[in-house]
Amino acid sequence: MRYIQWAPVALALSGALFSPLSQAQSAPSPSPTSAASAPACPAPGRPAIAPVNNPGFVAGDNGIPKGWRGVEHVNPGHYLFESDTAVYRSAPPSFRLRRVGTEAHATLEQTIRVAPCWRGKTARLSSELKTQGADGAGGGLILQMRDIDNRVLLWNHMNDSRVIGTQDWKRYSVELPLPEATEEIRIGILLDEQGTLWADDVRLEILN
Repeated sequence: MRYIQWAPVALALSGALFSPLSQAQSAPSPSPTSAASAPACPAPGRPAIAPVNNPGFVAGDNGIPKGWRGVEHVNPGHYLFESDTAVYRSAPPSFRLRRVGTEAHATLEQTIRVAPCWRGKTARLSSELKTQGADGAGGGLILQMRDIDNRVLLWNHMNDSRVIGTQDWKRYSVELPLPEATEEIRIGILLDEQGTLWADDVRLEILN
């Protein structure tokens, strides 16, 4: 696991300029945010399960899983965001992200409000992932810590451990500490360049 302290510069991601802020800036509305009622707090030896919206990726009216938002690098229409009832890990559906154009990358994401008892702890995002023909920079998970002004404090996009090529289902995870200034955790599924990525059974845990 590797995380990087945010600095206000653009980052090179698979040959394209990418900033952790670019997704929020390019979208007309904020990411879906999970309800924060009665959040669980971690205890010694017992992580708290954060309230992720629709971790099983049930489709909404527009085809994108309910409670999630699809974001493309610049222009829409280059990736398909779909619930998949034919290919899944546990029970249908899973989520499928597939490139059909030339844009650099796309994400499926949502935001979780941070409970006060989470600050100073560690967040762990995990999901089952599967790929087909992801022969560019590959796929992975997105985990970001953001402050009250939506600035990225810390981020981990699996840059050092992407799922490359054609891989069967396997559980992957990323971790980051929660700075005291963290107000929201942004989670997501990323496909960088070509291919297809599936995800299933997403979980966000707060570790003591």
